[in-house]
Amino acid sequence: PAVTFVAQTNTISRPPLLPSMGGEVAVASKAKGAPGAVWPLWKLILIALPQLGVQVLWCFIGPNSAPYMLHLGMGHALATLNNVAGPITGFFTGPIVGATSDSCTSKYGRRRPVILCGLIATWVAGMLFSSAEHFFEGSTAVYFAAPMYWIMDVTINILQTPHRALVADLASEEQQVPMQVVFVFFMAVGNFLGFSIMQIYDVPVEHMLELMVGICLLNTLCIAVQFLVAREVPLQREADAPKKSLCAPVCDVAKAVRGSPRLLYHLAAVQCLVWVGNTAWNIYGGQWFTSSVFQGDQHAPEGSDRKDAYREGNAAFSHGGQARAVLQLISALAIIMLLLRRWLRPRLVLALCIFVGCVASLLAAFAVGHSGAFAMVCLAL
Repeated sequence: PAVTFVAQTNTISRPPLLPSMGGEVAVASKAKGAPGAVWPLWKLILIALPQLGVQVLWCFIGPNSAPYMLHLGMGHALATLNNVAGPITGFFTGPIVGATSDSCTSKYGRRRPVILCGLIATWVAGMLFSSAEHFFEGSTAVYFAAPMYWIMDVTINILQTPHRALVADLASEEQQVPMQVVFVFFMAVGNFLGFSIMQIYDVPVEHMLELMVGICLLNTLCIAVQFLVAREVPLQREADAPKKSLCAPVCDVAKAVRGSPRLLYHLAAVQCLVWVGNTAWNIYGGQWFTSSVFQGDQHAPEGSDRKDAYREGNAAFSHGGQARAVLQLISALAIIMLLLRRWLRPRLVLALCIFVGCVASLLAAFAVGHSGAFAMVCLAL
């Protein structure tokens, strides 16, 4: 978020940039005929509120997806492989949904119809995914839940993509910077709540349906507040405007990358490697705590030592995640201040962050052992 923030502040003549869940940058264009009145900052904050709900959803579903598939009876290898759903679906869904939203001519605006469709679809997919064991038994539940997980990833991307664009549509040039800070704050709070939800039950995957209902209700509440405040001017399509296919955004990205300077490829490679590490922590951190650090087993009999160890590992992971969310907010705001005041060059800040992440990961791999406190420190870093 901090890097995205600085990119926006140094790009006055380009469309506003807003941070997203996966670290990518969403570019939003102003709607034609948008009202010239400046929106109060407090209204823009309420319009950005759904980012908090989406962040809770990602934070919860990420580390619990593979354990849930194991709970249903899927093998370890397939449960791990199934997590490629997010990157694959997000690569295509984001640009396509963004292009669809940009060209939407609904009388209710460009963004809100897509957000509503995404919310409804997330409710349906989330309920079907989390209730698989209540509808089916044995391997049938696995065969049903696995594709539903992919569908749910698509619906969440549909839900989250227009949020950032809606704020960018309504915010003035001077309000873009404060709203970047608001998004950083909401993302940190969403992470904190997502890890906190895991403390409601000792074994969250055994209560996936109840937890998913609560998270979907939270997203519904946030979007209801957004819809009560936001007002959009419908897009008027020009009669002679050329029509673009849904694949046009992906093709445009490919064309832009093909003619880019070598520095962009260098930064892209660094970013890919960074997100290899981030993904490992985000998706498999919980399993590392419960299985490796505390040596628990979610399939162990009730009352056994290994079952109790699994509960302790899940609690430690949750507490470590809460500390991580707080540190994320503090560090992101500190990095933003450093870069805005130009006390350090951006590449030095990025290099320092990568170095700290490498040290934490190496310590987790070779020095933590079975120390829960040490593991929480590595997770927070």
